[in-house]
Amino acid sequence: MRGLGVVLVSLLIIGLFESIGCGSKQIESPTSPTPMPASAQVLFKDDFSNDSSGWDIYSDAKGMAFYQNGWLHVRNNAINEGSDVSYANQYFTDFVLEVETKLVDGSEDNWHYVAFRADGPMDCYLFEISADGYYAMVKYVNGSRIVFEGPTKSTYIKQGRDMINTVRVEALGSDLRLFVNGHVLGNVNDSTFTGGDIGLGASLPEGTPLSGSQFTEVAFDNITVTVP
Repeated sequence: MRGLGVVLVSLLIIGLFESIGCGSKQIESPTSPTPMPASAQVLFKDDFSNDSSGWDIYSDAKGMAFYQNGWLHVRNNAINEGSDVSYANQYFTDFVLEVETKLVDGSEDNWHYVAFRADGPMDCYLFEISADGYYAMVKYVNGSRIVFEGPTKSTYIKQGRDMINTVRVEALGSDLRLFVNGHVLGNVNDSTFTGGDIGLGASLPEGTPLSGSQFTEVAFDNITVTVP
């Protein structure tokens, strides 16, 4: 809140007209970037230069996951009511994860996300950002989407095609945190899942018309998982 009276009323009116993209815009407090500790013990690392490094690869009418030029690409088509995700086929409990991601083609009104402590797509945590500047923190329990936070607009997310964002997820017990480009965006406390696989995925927002003419394709690079 930055004022009273006429100023407050003006801000409220502006806020009503800024509800665009994946969700409504909220005001952020500036933060200083928080670097990952350089001496952290590495549990898992992949720069996607090896096409046989173990991630799920597939292609069908609903979407696909594939290696290309040192990136892991995930494409989600609008005929798909769900999302597309590639899992690492690993298992982690507490960790710090960092990965680079960018939109390479299709809709900017999308989600590119990190799934973690996953037991398949029906049960997992999922922290996501969009190419039009939003983030959300959710979990899936028996396939039901439960939102902790968002969709919320963030000035720390670089918008548009080929803009690289660094996403960081910290999971320490029930304390779960999301960072983008070194800035903390959200913190939740939840103990539903204690361990599982990690995945990198893409999806279109709920309510997107189901047609093959709309899609989103995102790419990921330089994933590192370390001891918190």
